[in-house]
Amino acid sequence: MIELEDSIKIDIPIEEIWNRFYNIELLPEIFPEIEKVEVIDRENYRAYIWFKTKLGITTLRLKASSEIIEYKENEFIISRVKSKHIEIQIEFVFTKIDNNITIIKYRLAGEAKDIIGKMLENKLRKLLINNRDKIKNSLIKILR
Repeated sequence: MIELEDSIKIDIPIEEIWNRFYNIELLPEIFPEIEKVEVIDRENYRAYIWFKTKLGITTLRLKASSEIIEYKENEFIISRVKSKHIEIQIEFVFTKIDNNITIIKYRLAGEAKDIIGKMLENKLRKLLINNRDKIKNSLIKILR
């Protein structure tokens, strides 16, 4: 099982963040391992996502489905990403501090389904921990 939690504080009004954040096509700008996003249903945040990652000496290409399972505008989004090897739930909570400052708290939890999923889980854990600042900076960049 993988779990990671973090938050960023950004000087952008929550309504602007929501409007930009809801765009699933921005995922490759945040996570470089995402090669492509094919939107199926924009309103419900449903899409196919293609990942490319190196596992040892092998390069693995993986197709996963993504969908929002719950949300409340300007407050939170909970989405699920599933493949045959791993399932991940991602939660984003938005807290308005004042008119122009928002805290974005995110939590990621996942469960491997097989040995490849376990390898992906370990890779994802390392990627997220080692690239926290890069992920935060990417989020800030696309939200500005």
